Amino acid sequence: MSMGHSVEGRVPFLDHRLIELAARIPPKYKIRGMNEKYLLKRAFADVLPASIVRRPKQPYRAPIAASFAPDQNSLAASLLEPRELRRMGLVDVEAVQRLLQKAASGTTPGERDEMGLALVASSQLLHHLFVDKFSSATSSTSTGIECR
Repeated sequence: MSMGHSVEGRVPFLDHRLIELAARIPPKYKIRGMNEKYLLKRAFADVLPASIVRRPKQPYRAPIAASFAPDQNSLAASLLEPRELRRMGLVDVEAVQRLLQKAASGTTPGERDEMGLALVASSQLLHHLFVDKFSSATSSTSTGIECR
C-alpha cells in the first residue's frame, strides 16, 4: 500500500534476526492475559510514555471504502455498480449506493460502513468467482465482468 503511493516503508519487526530471536522466546513472555506484546512493552517501558505502554491494542484499517469508489478502475468497483448488484440480487442496491455516496462525499466513513461495503464486495466477488464463473464454464455464458 505504501509503495503504491511512492512511500518507502521500513518494517523493523520483519528483520529475520529479530524474528529468529522472537521465535526462541517462550510464549508466556509474549502475552500475559490480554496484554499483548508484553515483553516488548517491558523492554521499552523506560523509553515510551506510560500512556502508550498501557494503551489497548488499536487496529490499523486501510481506507476500505475508497477502494470501491465508482471512479476506481477495479473489479471491486465494477461489482458494486448498481447493474451488477441488481443482477446478482444479494443486497439492497439503494442501501449500497447510499454507503458509496457517503464514502464519496469526502467525509470519513465509519468502521461499520466500511466493513459493510467490504462484506458486500466480498459477497459479490464470491458470487462472481463461484457462481457466475461456474455457470459460464458449464454453459459458456459470460457475465461481462472483467478484472480491469
